[in-house]
Amino acid sequence: MPTLPADEDYARALLSILGGRNLRPLQSLRRDEVQSTFLARNMGRPYDFEAALDYAISRGWVWAGFDYIRLTGRGDEEMQTIWLGSDVWREPPPRKPPAPSPTALKTRA
Repeated sequence: MPTLPADEDYARALLSILGGRNLRPLQSLRRDEVQSTFLARNMGRPYDFEAALDYAISRGWVWAGFDYIRLTGRGDEEMQTIWLGSDVWREPPPRKPPAPSPTALKTRA
């Protein structure tokens, strides 16, 4: 089955659900719980969820079996690149003001 560019986006949405539940590598959630959250948050349709799961499995981000989805170490690393947003219990990363340039410091002296 060919993958589409959107499949990666759907797979990242799936990872955001796992991240929102504070899953760590080798922890699992029930497949129907993840799918119902995916659909309830309007992240895609049922076949988009299947494409997301297939993509995430092919990338080694998750393992699926026995009606559970398990986060892998590679999936945890990938999940760190996704900003989960405040809607899933996290605030955006703090932004620091840029450091002054050396030339700006010289002109002040």
